[in-house]
Amino acid sequence: GDVYKRQMSDAPLRIRGLFEPMALPAAVTQFFFMMAYGVIEVYVAIYAASCGLPGGGVYFIFIALATVATRILLGRAVDRYGEARLVYSGNAAIVAGILLLVFAHNVPCYLLSAVLLGYSFGAIQPSLQTMAMHAVAPERRGAASSTFFVAFDSGIALGGFLAGALVKYLNYDLMFLWMIVPCMLSWGYYYVCLLYTSDAADEEDSV
Repeated sequence: GDVYKRQMSDAPLRIRGLFEPMALPAAVTQFFFMMAYGVIEVYVAIYAASCGLPGGGVYFIFIALATVATRILLGRAVDRYGEARLVYSGNAAIVAGILLLVFAHNVPCYLLSAVLLGYSFGAIQPSLQTMAMHAVAPERRGAASSTFFVAFDSGIALGGFLAGALVKYLNYDLMFLWMIVPCMLSWGYYYVCLLYTSDAADEEDSV
């Protein structure tokens, strides 16, 4: 035990030890998704006040309830059906939530928007995290997790920065609509990765 601890403490810290390329498909997909999701969480309270809607606290409660319900109800769906259905439906849900938030300034649609966002996060985040873990050997799961959550946090940071810049020149409605772009990038990047993985698998089977 002491020898193991000494070896661990003497081991040099390397970037390779913190970064796992095989986790990039999941990490980049999550990065684009979090650009949009993080912006809504940051700005929705200000936006709601400007539209005469209930405070952001109510919105966040509905997001949290929908997220928990999604994870409970769909917890085994990833293992049974794979993550693709949840990634696609999650990105579709956040786009629908943004459109409701922007175009329907009434309480029912406002709360439905929160439920859709909660579903999107509850569906996508655990699905992609599972995808990242399955893409690597057991001893590389720590690095895969690090790669995934760096992308997660970076998406929130970049999305917030871009939204702040957009708000200076556009109104909140247009800024939120622009957040549909990273959602589409998340969907498109994942789709391309899935096609590439399928083609690679078909080539291996044909050999």
